[in-house]
Amino acid sequence: MLMGLNRYIVSDCDSVGVLFDTQHYTATPEEAAASTIRAGLDLDCGPFLAIHTENAVKGGLLKEEDVNMALANTITVQMRLGMFDGEPSAQPFGNLGPRDVCTPAHQELALQAARQGIVLLQNRGRTLPLSRTLQTVAVIGPNSDVTVTMIGNYAGMSTSCILFYWLSNFKFSS
Repeated sequence: MLMGLNRYIVSDCDSVGVLFDTQHYTATPEEAAASTIRAGLDLDCGPFLAIHTENAVKGGLLKEEDVNMALANTITVQMRLGMFDGEPSAQPFGNLGPRDVCTPAHQELALQAARQGIVLLQNRGRTLPLSRTLQTVAVIGPNSDVTVTMIGNYAGMSTSCILFYWLSNFKFSS
């Protein structure tokens, strides 16, 4: 269990449920709840942990102290953000918007994360790396310019959506 990092770790929405229901990582939902909390997950975006954690503790798969640590991590951050101090909009972080999160520094961080997160699953016909002499790359298909599809099911609207940051030297046409 990770402790003392002044943070909490939250799952992608329904990812713990997917870990069990779709990926069959564990034999029971209680094992999925226990393994994710023991691995450091503090908050599940979805109902899975709320439904299965109590039985994981009762079944001896998870210690109550692990659950307490996950709750303490989450609530501590929420307290630091002023979430228990009355009207949220009156708090220091209560009125954040695009001007606060879409800064050049944040965009550079997103670019670095995108570059570091690229995984090439297949390279059929040795297509990659692309030749440096290419001038344009066409993005073709039904979702080639559908911003909503590109950002998935996440709430909010991005101030910009750029495909393939790592191909930033190329001009794109769709």
